[in-house]
Amino acid sequence: MERIEETLNMQGMMLNLIKYEQDINEINNKISLKKMEISKLKSDHHLNFLEEKHSILQTYQMRLLLNKKSSFFDIFKRNKNNQFNQQEVEDQINSIKEKYDKELEQKIKELENEISALENRKKEKLAMLEEERKKILDTREKYIDSEKLLEPLKEI
Repeated sequence: MERIEETLNMQGMMLNLIKYEQDINEINNKISLKKMEISKLKSDHHLNFLEEKHSILQTYQMRLLLNKKSSFFDIFKRNKNNQFNQQEVEDQINSIKEKYDKELEQKIKELENEISALENRKKEKLAMLEEERKKILDTREKYIDSEKLLEPLKEI
């Protein structure tokens, strides 16, 4: 009867081992997904920034075409105006870049916090897994020792 109890106890510990290993694998998968999400987020933000930058540059180019002057003296006037417009465009682009960078940084921090929490859970599960392995080894050693003690009795 005691042997059956030991066997069931050992099976329960083995099932716990399998459960902890599955949990660790799931956590690893979630961490990988979060890291891929960060990469995708970076590329999406960069593409969005480039689209807005392109739109600003196109708008600026259209303004230049519409404001073209025909006289020689108007060209000089336009150049001063163009320099101002160029600075305005650069400022717009810089402000958009800052906006996207801040937004991206915030989202990345959130994802990194989630990854950190997952890694902490993984450490906990690894500790539990190691503890369960030690229990199994201890139980196995006790079982082997009890078998050695019972060998002389089997001969009788």
